[in-house]
Formats: sequence, structure tokens, C-alpha cells
Amino acid sequence: ASSRQSTQSISRTLTTAIEETLKQKSHLVVGIDGGSASGKSTLAQSLHHALTAKGVSVLPMPLDHFHHPAAIRYRQGRSSLAGYVEDSFDLAYLSGTVLQPFQSALTQFQW
Repeated sequence: ASSRQSTQSISRTLTTAIEETLKQKSHLVVGIDGGSASGKSTLAQSLHHALTAKGVSVLPMPLDHFHHPAAIRYRQGRSSLAGYVEDSFDLAYLSGTVLQPFQSALTQFQW
């Protein structure tokens, strides 16, 4: 199967799983993980289109907006696997600016 067909198949499976979960929950956070150039953004875009077409509100939040500055990202060397895993993203900033406020809003306003 081509990469595009695989993405579409995964997207359909995930869309169905998300719709089933949303029958029991009012909100859901979905994370897509993978290495650089593995198709995360393509899959996210496919999910976004499929879910919004079904009337599900979606807020894409690319992790690319949460990169550490280069001095931190590359402090273990530009080709360091440990550096890539440990230093690429500012997960504390992501948590503090997106995930925790989202969780607080859901706790404060139970729909």
C-alpha cells in the first residue's frame, strides 16, 4: 500500500475510534507521536478534515510550535539521538500553556 493509502486507512480507523469515545465523553485530547518526517502532520490533517466533516470540533496544535531554542535542542550534538528525544521540545511549556488550561477549563465547566 502507498503511504497515502496507509494514512487514509489509519485516519478512518482513528476517526471511528474518536467518534465512539466522544459518545461517552464531551472532549478528548489526541496526540500523534513519531519521528521527524514520519507523517504526523499528514495524519493530523487527514483526521482534522474527517472529523470536522462529521461535525466534530477540532483544534490542531502542532508540536512544532513548542521547540526548544537551538542552543538547547543541539546541546548534546546535532545528530544525538538522546538530544533529539530529551531536548527537542519544551514539554513543560506545552503542558503549562495548552494542556493544563484545557484540563482546568473542562474541570471548571462540565458540559
